[in-house]
Amino acid sequence: MRRLIAEWEPQDAVLLVWPHPATDWAPDLERAEGAFLELAAAVTRFEDVLLVCRDPEHRAHVENRCLRRGIAPGRLRWAVAPYDDTWARDIGPLSVRTGRGVELVDFRFDGWGGKYPAAQDDRLTTILAAQGAFDGLPVRRVPLVLEGGAIDTDGRGTLLASEHCLLDPFRNPDITRTAVTHLLQAHLGAERIHWIRAGRLEGDDTDGHVDNLVRFAGPGTLVHAACEDPGDPHFAPLQALRRELAGLRAPDGQPYRLVPLPIPLPGLHDGARRLPASYVNFLIVNGAVLVPRFGRPQDEAAGRALAALFPEREIVPIDARAFIAHNGGIHCLSLPFARA
Repeated sequence: MRRLIAEWEPQDAVLLVWPHPATDWAPDLERAEGAFLELAAAVTRFEDVLLVCRDPEHRAHVENRCLRRGIAPGRLRWAVAPYDDTWARDIGPLSVRTGRGVELVDFRFDGWGGKYPAAQDDRLTTILAAQGAFDGLPVRRVPLVLEGGAIDTDGRGTLLASEHCLLDPFRNPDITRTAVTHLLQAHLGAERIHWIRAGRLEGDDTDGHVDNLVRFAGPGTLVHAACEDPGDPHFAPLQALRRELAGLRAPDGQPYRLVPLPIPLPGLHDGARRLPASYVNFLIVNGAVLVPRFGRPQDEAAGRALAALFPEREIVPIDARAFIAHNGGIHCLSLPFARA
């Protein structure tokens, strides 16, 4: 018996991969490091963080910054490895519960269909496991390109999966939906797959990751990005997403409860380019939900909506503007792994 573990289940630690001058963060590194420090400090209030640095000198620099920020040293675990970029959700392993405990499943990563260099990122989990970074949890390598942001689970055998990502010919050429389904069944214990086709965010270079569009907030609840402004270019695709989600059924045959999270308006831009900002990109940790903030009026409404869905958890706002300037968010940059 296998099942992909839901994010609201008990976690051992959260993986973060720190930016450095050889990553795309270089032009804005000081701001990026400040944002990473805020994220690491928030997570370490509730659980450990496994911080990956590129070499011992880089580790010393990051450790010094964490200490000056007041992050408890006992909450930090360390690993050193080469990497291309810092999107831990897409390059790290997924936690699967088996009859023998927790297993980490390591899918291939190719830079979102070859858009960016990814060879070092693709090897990162293997290197970290060899260093003992995952406390000896077994790692299973699967020859399928799958980014963690392209799927989500209810922890009971149901997956949301981005059709545009998993069936992308640049990621997985010459593979059928049936073959992908069999791999998800075999390695993640998927009993039901909801293939998400509708919805998009302008500026999203992942081709439609579900962690920007729709997530589980419990076995029978889906939160989704929403736009009620007919004049906004997101209106039609996000209305289509809502219609698609309304047609899905939970394992008991009932429709899902749908909870809209408004996209931040006015939209965030980098020059003429609109950025793919979304409150759906929240992070669940032990005892808390970390909610992105963008300096927009919708920040408060998104926080209230998530507080109502997770009343037993503290709602912790995180300034995500430095992250979205690089096309990602707090969920994209972080990856919890489960307790054995």
